[in-house]
Amino acid sequence: MSDSQVRQYIDAPVAQPLTLFQKILNLLFGFIFTLPYIIFAKLRGGEGLAIRTRFIKWGITYAFRSRNYRMLYELILRPLDSTRYFEFQIADTWLKDLDLKSSIDISSPRFFLLSLTNTNPEIELLAVNPDKEDLEKTKEMFATFVGDESKYSFSDKLLDQLVDDGTSANFVSSMSVMEHIPDKQSFEKLWQLVNPGGYLFVTLPCATAGWDQYINQYDYGVLDAENYGYTFWQHFFDADDLQDRVLQYCGEPVKTCYWGEKVKGTFYRNTCVKRSISNYPYWKEPYYIARDYQRFSSLDELPGEGVVAMLFKKPSQ
Repeated sequence: MSDSQVRQYIDAPVAQPLTLFQKILNLLFGFIFTLPYIIFAKLRGGEGLAIRTRFIKWGITYAFRSRNYRMLYELILRPLDSTRYFEFQIADTWLKDLDLKSSIDISSPRFFLLSLTNTNPEIELLAVNPDKEDLEKTKEMFATFVGDESKYSFSDKLLDQLVDDGTSANFVSSMSVMEHIPDKQSFEKLWQLVNPGGYLFVTLPCATAGWDQYINQYDYGVLDAENYGYTFWQHFFDADDLQDRVLQYCGEPVKTCYWGEKVKGTFYRNTCVKRSISNYPYWKEPYYIARDYQRFSSLDELPGEGVVAMLFKKPSQ
């Protein structure tokens, strides 16, 4: 378990369920305002908008065909959330020039897997997620968009088990996941999954000073609650953490990019709102991201919470 001296305890509220009228109204607003807010975000130079519109196209093309209307709703109205706009954008940019043949993904957002396999149709993918319930949803997504999810492999094993089994690939990805693993040696194990000459792509929450978050409502079904019913949620990586937990195992990345809030506290306030209400206006999210966040040239420039994306290449020998 993490031994960070700074801990933040989060009391996540229980959002009240929506009435049928509220659900209909929320759905109607979403379909009306999604495109205008994407346009507003485009005018402000927002991140991830090409991927956002690509998901709308996929939703219309495939979800109607399969009659999976829940997937249609997810793809059109809320496929990306906050930091995902940056993460999907940077992944789309960095990975397009790589020759991706075999891949292991460690619990990234399932729509990242959809994007990865759609742009690399010949890739051999092993999707790993120890949360069995969430893994089933990923299988459902592949059944919807591929027609036969058996084309890809799925596993609920932990990193230790994957390493012990000798599992490896030429490309390993983990988007906003490793911060939820309290084991400080987790990157050593992750790096062992990468074949010589292969690549590792990761994104992590970061800040000028690191800390741990604990939460009273934990939904992943992987870790157990500690004292007073709080469960380790995630760690924010500062420069020392990146060196001690990541770079000492993986070496220096071939590409690095920092992104974060312009005003300290913006992300946390937005997260609190999302946890408090069931009808959060996700159609506004692209505009919020374009307005309130930006890229930074270094970790030291971050005023508050941010995300670091890193691409590592493993030596051939």
